[in-house]
Amino acid sequence: MRTSSVPPASLGSAGSLVGQPPPGQRGWCARGPARGVTLVEVLIVVALMGLLAGSILFGGGLMGGARERGATSLLITATRKGIAHANATGRPVRLVMDLEQQRVHLEESSSSKMVRDNPKTVDLRARAKRLEREVREEAERGLDGDVSATGGFRPVLLLGEDGPEAGRELGPGVKFRLVQTDRDPDPITTGKAYLHFWPGGVTEHAVIQIYSGSPAEEGLTVSVSALTGRAAVTRGRV
Repeated sequence: MRTSSVPPASLGSAGSLVGQPPPGQRGWCARGPARGVTLVEVLIVVALMGLLAGSILFGGGLMGGARERGATSLLITATRKGIAHANATGRPVRLVMDLEQQRVHLEESSSSKMVRDNPKTVDLRARAKRLEREVREEAERGLDGDVSATGGFRPVLLLGEDGPEAGRELGPGVKFRLVQTDRDPDPITTGKAYLHFWPGGVTEHAVIQIYSGSPAEEGLTVSVSALTGRAAVTRGRV
């Protein structure tokens, strides 16, 4: 008769095997006691859900505000480059704002009365006075609406290109609301608007309103000073 080589298991208390939990308690040590969700964890979940809902509701508005600020930066850059180019070349420059395509670019005049003299053969003080007088006269003609007296204009790639056309777009979803300068009796809301710069830092007072999304949105306003050529950004419709 064959006998098994496996030794019999030792019996513990209540007839259970040694090394195993007693009946009714098997698995208790492995899983541990059951625990519920604490109040802190519930509050964290509620807060995360609130943040997610807020990002869905207001995320579009935050993105629109960033695009508007990008458009105002483009307009300010265009103003600075227009003034600098007019001073460097001695030719009138204008900022073209296309209210249909929502694009901007710079153009320079093909002719100018501001002929550069040789500084070695002319008195600098007399030359400065003459240039100042001609600048004022040309600026006055422009403010009176006689801009064509400065000759035709051609595009200059000072703002770069973002497509086949000259200049750049304001940005996705950003539009002109209106543009008005000293020469405009009424705000321009369609077509093209122009802001002129003359050598010597002379320009026009201008107000440029932009918005994103619905036309009822507050938007931003870029105001250009005729005396200094500086541009300032204001929230709302100025």
